[in-house]
Amino acid sequence: MAEEKNPREAFEFYMAEDIIFVPVGETLMTDRRKIIEYFSDPSITKIRWKPLRAEVAKSNDFGFTYGVSEMTFKADDGTPTTRYYNYTSVWRKNKKGAWKMIVDMGNAHPAKAGAELFSK
Repeated sequence: MAEEKNPREAFEFYMAEDIIFVPVGETLMTDRRKIIEYFSDPSITKIRWKPLRAEVAKSNDFGFTYGVSEMTFKADDGTPTTRYYNYTSVWRKNKKGAWKMIVDMGNAHPAKAGAELFSK
């Protein structure tokens, strides 16, 4: 959805109401509206994820994913810049049976190594 529409819509759709978001190098956030605002930044032009592992609890209502992600930003001069991250997301099914993200966190990944992991 982040690629088909935009990062803001994807996060808004998949975030649980009680989300905990830990942006790289910043203080954690729990206010869903502020997280949506964070991803409304027009300099963020693309986000892609490559899960390396996913597991679901036997109860089938709780799980996690981790992997690498690629985020493209538009610099002040309009030049696109791509950065790579490791991420971990924790998911829970809501009352309607839809998977929603309750924790999302990551850390920066060196560009060359991130690009290599992402392309495999």
